[in-house]
Amino acid sequence: MNEEIIIYGSLASVFVFIITILFIPLIIIRIPRNYFRHELPPKSEKWEIPNYTKYIFLFFKNIIGILIFFSGVIMLFTPGQGLLTILIGLSLINFPGKRKLERKLISQKLIFKTINKIRKKSGVRPLKKPKF
Repeated sequence: MNEEIIIYGSLASVFVFIITILFIPLIIIRIPRNYFRHELPPKSEKWEIPNYTKYIFLFFKNIIGILIFFSGVIMLFTPGQGLLTILIGLSLINFPGKRKLERKLISQKLIFKTINKIRKKSGVRPLKKPKF
């Protein structure tokens, strides 16, 4: 029984590690340069779809964000980019105080430096530092 848990846990860890290596850079380079600069996020265009479709989309976006968030927590103890994965998971989830938490995380020197390093390798301009 314990051997099965270790095997499945190891396989899940390797799978999540590979997924993060592939998708985290894609997400990071798509973040607008001034996204974390101000207290309020940049205004997005209004959706031109029915309300029920918005709610379905938001539901699935939040579910995916929660899964990514918990994958990041697991990666704090296994191979992977745990803090970056947690930040991306949080950015997908809607909850009160989200913006403040995102800005606090991105202002951590190591995280900010790592994100801008990934952006530079992709030929994308670095993020602007948050103003507090």
